[in-house]
Amino acid sequence: MERVIEIYHDGVLLRLVDEAEVGVRDNTYTVVVGENGVGKSRLLSDIARVRISDYNLMAAWRIDAPVFPVVIAASTSPFDKFPAPPRRLAKAQKNYRYVGMRGEGMYGASSAVSLLSSAARGLLSKLSETPPSLNLLEVLDSLKFSPVFNFVLKPQFERSRENETSSRYRGDRSSFTSGAYRYSFDTRVASILEATDSLQAVLRDLDIASSLMDAPGALRLTVDFRSSVATLGGTVIESSHLGAILRLFEENLLRLMDVEVEKYGRQPFSLKRASSGEQCLLVLMLGVAGHIQDHSLILIDEPEISLHPEWQERFMALLQSAFSHYSGCQFVIATHSPQIISRLSGPGSFICHLRKRKLYPASQFQRRSADFQLAELFDAPGMMNEYISRVCFNLIAQVRVGRPFTPQMKSEIDWLFDVRSKLDPSDKLIALIDSLSALLKEGRS
Repeated sequence: MERVIEIYHDGVLLRLVDEAEVGVRDNTYTVVVGENGVGKSRLLSDIARVRISDYNLMAAWRIDAPVFPVVIAASTSPFDKFPAPPRRLAKAQKNYRYVGMRGEGMYGASSAVSLLSSAARGLLSKLSETPPSLNLLEVLDSLKFSPVFNFVLKPQFERSRENETSSRYRGDRSSFTSGAYRYSFDTRVASILEATDSLQAVLRDLDIASSLMDAPGALRLTVDFRSSVATLGGTVIESSHLGAILRLFEENLLRLMDVEVEKYGRQPFSLKRASSGEQCLLVLMLGVAGHIQDHSLILIDEPEISLHPEWQERFMALLQSAFSHYSGCQFVIATHSPQIISRLSGPGSFICHLRKRKLYPASQFQRRSADFQLAELFDAPGMMNEYISRVCFNLIAQVRVGRPFTPQMKSEIDWLFDVRSKLDPSDKLIALIDSLSALLKEGRS
């Protein structure tokens, strides 16, 4: 399926990619900018809904397409506007994957655990494939993380011998027999499983998971992403067993409690206790890595949240290098960060100004100062913007020596008079722009 070249948004056709600049197998990167309230997050949500709808329509009519792209929506904001994540795998939009703070099912969770859970689902899913299709080393190396992770999972079910009596089976729990064992879990989960004819398959998965647990309590799954090997208690587990764990995770019968990681030269620690910036960056990258395939559509909303400016500058380079071995993927990123814009580079990279409805090649803004980005792209020049000051002083110097007007000078003068209205009334640049205006009037008289 073709990438999203243009889309109607708020009644206007908006261009996202310049087709003449990219090939079919090229990855493209479009960064969407605009002031608050202009609709950046809504645009990403609209793109997701269109692609989900396209897939559902083609599936309903049994239309064979060469590629059904996976739509990956990622955000570390609790206020993202992406389509709600499916509650269970069986009800999932077949081409939609969500990485974010929503979607922890009926149990609820802290924002940190919700983020980790949404990323972990994709990672475990790719590891359970034969052969595994996960390549995280570049992401982990860039962040100085060891490739060995411990996923701490807590069973949301109880197991006993079929002939045992137990006071644990309360009114809000249902029990089912499988072989010599009886399993008890939340009645709400049981109702869903019975309604979708999934109960027997889940009971088989419960038998597998229970056989892997030494004792009641947490299940600690160790994954080495360098070798794509998963172990429990030092014993390598088969991909089918990993698949059983994943399905129980999806059905809310296993719950992620923590992810333990190790940075090179440091002791292992809980990712929940990592800095908010480390959490956000790692979850975004791992979340995308867990679902991406060739020709995917990846939508990332405000990746700069909680990121230090240094990491904002590195974000695009990391994103581009980490997934460069995939082809035909389309990344659309909404941001307020000049640092992210300044490091966007390479063919297939574009900047979409939402209010102006214009698409620019990223090279036009590459490695330009934050003040330049704020004034030219974000319509938020701030106080004493050095770029505006430099343009104004340069024009004053040219006018004073009587240099003939050029189209570029005319364009810069018009831009300065327009940007003047966006300056704070106390900003001294207003007086500087007014001085230029007075000089121009003197020259005409």
